[in-house]
Amino acid sequence: MICPRCASHIPDGSVVCPACRVNLEMVETNFEVTGAYCGSCGALVPPGELHCPACGMPVAAKHAPKPRRSMVDPPELDDIDEPEDVESSSEQTNAMARIRSALPLESESVTRKAERMPAARTTLVAMLAALAMVGGITLLITHPWDPNAFQAPPREGVDMSQAGSTEQIESLVGQDSDPDAPQEIVSGDDATYAELVEAYAKLADFAASLDQSNDLFETSAIQMEQQERADAYAAATQLGLDISNFISELDEVDVTSGTYASDLENMLTLANYLRNRSDALTEGWKRAAESQSPNEDSAYIKSPVRNSQNPSGVDAYKALFDKNYESWRPVKR
Repeated sequence: MICPRCASHIPDGSVVCPACRVNLEMVETNFEVTGAYCGSCGALVPPGELHCPACGMPVAAKHAPKPRRSMVDPPELDDIDEPEDVESSSEQTNAMARIRSALPLESESVTRKAERMPAARTTLVAMLAALAMVGGITLLITHPWDPNAFQAPPREGVDMSQAGSTEQIESLVGQDSDPDAPQEIVSGDDATYAELVEAYAKLADFAASLDQSNDLFETSAIQMEQQERADAYAAATQLGLDISNFISELDEVDVTSGTYASDLENMLTLANYLRNRSDALTEGWKRAAESQSPNEDSAYIKSPVRNSQNPSGVDAYKALFDKNYESWRPVKR
């Protein structure tokens, strides 16, 4: 059979055209018109009337056509061929247009929706595949099961002659070490204690350097040549800077656990004794280096050091340092 809508050849007995999806069982009927049409104006004249009720002209008996049955979705009105039995345009009647439904057929709507929307299973499979791909790439890059997968430490000797050395490096420290070797674990308190012990020894070195500078100042600052006094002043200035930097380093020692908090406070106190003593001694060396007549300026040169001495003639800060140094030695806890 042939589809009345798209003219496709389709199997006999088909309910829906496989080409245009039209429902072949749906039909529509024109309104049935009774009576005759006026040959002058085309108005519908009721049965039995001899004159047209619209224009008054005599009616020639031309009965209305019988209703026809046609398939849904006929071609457009512009494509309808003119009937062959019509003699002229003046004899055509005003036929009423056929009425069709503007709503799409249910079967056609469902079919088109199914064609447009992807199946839920397909969407789910696509999402799972994307997740699996991303996860696989992540695992490939990170290698969580083997953190050292991308590490390739050198295993062969390296010629260092171009770097100015005749030795040959067989391995790099930290890369060829045995990962299974036991690692020494140092607690935070043990690390703090080690830092304080090192600082305690360094305080003694600073104190000894200040003693030497002070002895030289007391015995030779007035008799030394100008350049010697300038060199002694530069050395005293540098010693003072070293002590100040040392105090800054002490401030960074971690004693958050509280175990060695008092020991750190004692170290800082001893260091400040040394810095105050260094400041007075540096000022004395400065005056000596700037003086053109040290003998005449002797009292002026030595006054900064004399002002920091106690009645016994000993530097007050040196006395405090010597008194507390031994008793404030850090003790392992």
